[in-house]
Amino acid sequence: MSRRSSIIKFRAFPEESASIKEAAAAAGLTASDYVRRRCIGTDTQLVRRRTTMPEDVASLVRELAAIGNNVNQLARKANSGDGINGSTLDATLTEIIRLIQKISA
Repeated sequence: MSRRSSIIKFRAFPEESASIKEAAAAAGLTASDYVRRRCIGTDTQLVRRRTTMPEDVASLVRELAAIGNNVNQLARKANSGDGINGSTLDATLTEIIRLIQKISA
């Protein structure tokens, strides 16, 4: 894989530099990536960056994702006209409440 080896420098007012850096940070990009994408015309939408998080937070995120999956399945079933099993709904709501309490603690 080739690496970028060409360097382009340009001058900017401090306010312009701050604006570029702020826009880049909001998009989840470095200033270089942001300017490159804007100039070339590629997407500067929010980029997900992998961040490390404490294991307890990561565990909560996984639990929340699983609960979100359950809610999506319930919504899909309800929208299909099949109806929802009351015990399944109760179990999902109980899990949501448990997770909220865990986060609040």
